[in-house]
Amino acid sequence: RVRNKNATQATAGFGNQFVSLANVTEFSRALGLANYVDVTLMGGQNQPDSATLEATADLEWITSMAPGAKTTFWVGNGDPLDDTLGYLLATLNMTNPPLVHSLSYGAAESTFADNY
Repeated sequence: RVRNKNATQATAGFGNQFVSLANVTEFSRALGLANYVDVTLMGGQNQPDSATLEATADLEWITSMAPGAKTTFWVGNGDPLDDTLGYLLATLNMTNPPLVHSLSYGAAESTFADNY
């Protein structure tokens, strides 16, 4: 269990990748870590009834790797690239941004407009 109150981490769901906090809690409980999940949602509006496996698994694993660390999940409600840029800008503007970030989203560069 992380005991340093300054331990912070973040992951994100871009392009309408939503998370189920109920599943995260169930996963943590199965590992004996349910009392150490501290998640804050930021960004767009999470839709837990439309939770995706990728986003939920990312949050399950990052909270399990550092149980007790304050964790931020960034909810993106639109274009994956715009969501990524929004996440980066919001993080850069935070007074105390999360210290660890885990992002596992991507697409072929050829799918993006030249202005990106």
